[in-house]
Amino acid sequence: MLFFVICISIISASAQTKELRLSSRQGHYTFLILSDSSLIISDADTNFKGAMLSLSDVIGYEEWQSVTDGYCRFKLPELSDGRYKVVLYTGYEAKKVWSFIDKGLYIEANNGSLTFDLPQNIVEINKEAYNRPYYPQKLLASTDAIQCDDPEIIALAQKITAECSNNYDKVLAVHDYVASNIYYDYDSYYNKTYSGLDAVSVLHSKRSVCQGYAQLSAALLRALGIPCEVVSGYGLGLGSSGEWDEDNIAGTTNHAWNFAYPDNRLVVFDATWDSDMEYKNGVYDPKRGLRGWRYFDITPEALSLDHKIVLK
Repeated sequence: MLFFVICISIISASAQTKELRLSSRQGHYTFLILSDSSLIISDADTNFKGAMLSLSDVIGYEEWQSVTDGYCRFKLPELSDGRYKVVLYTGYEAKKVWSFIDKGLYIEANNGSLTFDLPQNIVEINKEAYNRPYYPQKLLASTDAIQCDDPEIIALAQKITAECSNNYDKVLAVHDYVASNIYYDYDSYYNKTYSGLDAVSVLHSKRSVCQGYAQLSAALLRALGIPCEVVSGYGLGLGSSGEWDEDNIAGTTNHAWNFAYPDNRLVVFDATWDSDMEYKNGVYDPKRGLRGWRYFDITPEALSLDHKIVLK
């Protein structure tokens, strides 16, 4: 299910488009299409049951649509000229929804024409990072933080990918394992007591912040002979304003995720943000486990809604 809230907001330089592809995941492309009178959501996830659309500036407007042939289609009310923030939730039943897109995506209404309005400067930064050269041998090396030659790491990598027939599926299997088995350590985050972020320590404790998620993911993939790196940047998550502004665009970092290269094909993923596992007040709470694949094989445009890559 999908739920949208749209409200007026202001952000930086933008780029307009009527179609936004969220993922390049093989066989599971997800995209949004906007016409001047409707919004269409396409999702290859067969568990997707329906969608709910709400426009915050249209009093009393709320509409539920069931999936038909893999699509949800909404007839939009007439929107006055302006910029409208899109918030998207997914789920399986009406009014039981979970966050899918809640930052960075806007609709621009201009003389009856509607377009998605993306943060152009962030898109350009991320595209540059996606297109830069990489060095496979460097991204296969074992380090103090990414111990891909550790026997336990090697055994686990082989176990969780035993049924995979290609390297792309192995990257997906590692993403799913990490997102489903590692708990986000809110105690460490709020107390600022970060320790044990290396891959082996995270595997043993089963909890970490984003750096640990990314380093464990990299270690497992390198153990399989798949080049993988930890990428730093800024995410509009905990501790952020939730909006792009001059401060967070300037080059600061607060988040980490992964670039993997199965068979020389770039796959960008963020296992932390695809996980719903929580460690709070000393308690492990699995909640929903794997949240989904919103941040797996994500396009640079979709990543730019709430992530900015900062290259070293």
